[in-house]
Amino acid sequence: MKTIRLKEFVDMHKLLRKEYNLPTGKVYGEKIMDGVSTSLIEGLNTPIYSKYLLIDGSLKLSFLAIPFLFKIDGHDKNFLLFVMAYCIKENCIFEWNRLVAKHYADLYLAVTGEEPSYGVVRQSLYSLRDHNVIKLKERGVYMLNPILYAGSSQYNRKEQMKAYVKIKTNKSKTTSA
Repeated sequence: MKTIRLKEFVDMHKLLRKEYNLPTGKVYGEKIMDGVSTSLIEGLNTPIYSKYLLIDGSLKLSFLAIPFLFKIDGHDKNFLLFVMAYCIKENCIFEWNRLVAKHYADLYLAVTGEEPSYGVVRQSLYSLRDHNVIKLKERGVYMLNPILYAGSSQYNRKEQMKAYVKIKTNKSKTTSA
């Protein structure tokens, strides 16, 4: 990842944490030596440093998330990680609207240099629903499968699982021809 992209990512991270009212993770610079330059003065070598910005924090995945992450890829996996990092509120609930899609697209652009369309991001949402990673709770509100998220206590996870199971599966019925 180029340093300029890394800076865009860190800036986007700070903005998203602020917009979603999450506790701000520390962002700090670290100087890492890239190499050595030879000076005009004979026998004097000076180190060349690059500054890397590091984000202090973590994403809380349970071990049961691993099979789900192996099963999905591309935008589906990226969108799931985005939701888990920035959008999850208490009880594994997150909102879905055009603003969330725009934030994901902005973050994706900062990291990759490419901007996904709204349709691609929306399709990822449907794909996650089809893989039983999320369920539609009500219009614009989804619930993440609690077995994927390790950010809850054991008691809360049991209660969240009960709530998740009670949500109807929202698959459209297909007729066979």
